[in-house]
Amino acid sequence: MAVGNTFGATSFCSYGAYWITFALISDLEPTDSAKGAGGTCHNETLMGLFMLAWFIFTTLMLLCTLRSSLAMFLLFFFLDMNYLLLGIAHIQCSSHGEVLIAVQKAGGLCGIFAAFAAWWNAFAGIADTSNGFFTVPLGHFPWSPIVHAHRAKAKEV
Repeated sequence: MAVGNTFGATSFCSYGAYWITFALISDLEPTDSAKGAGGTCHNETLMGLFMLAWFIFTTLMLLCTLRSSLAMFLLFFFLDMNYLLLGIAHIQCSSHGEVLIAVQKAGGLCGIFAAFAAWWNAFAGIADTSNGFFTVPLGHFPWSPIVHAHRAKAKEV
């Protein structure tokens, strides 16, 4: 926030809070009354609703990346799909009696892709011509301000 990056401050602080909350929710043992009234499936449904709430927030963040780079867009796209698929897998427990393993694995795979995209973005943000022999390509959308500036510079020449 100190450098004026509201998007970065909002997203990184929010996802930090997500992990703290996720750890607290995952660590809580269900009470005896919850076990009797649906047991683990009740808890799975609550975890699914938690994931779907983060899916909505991540969708909003995804829309904000459309003027940025393709790498940043892919990070939030895969993170969004991760939350959606994991939310569906957890919520389906209440109707099927167990977590849908295939949907859960697909969500996990999207999470792995999101992690790769996050490391790519982090390295691209650190590595530049002042400290490395190459820069990492991010891929920019045709409508992004960087592409417009590059085109304007090319027209001047």
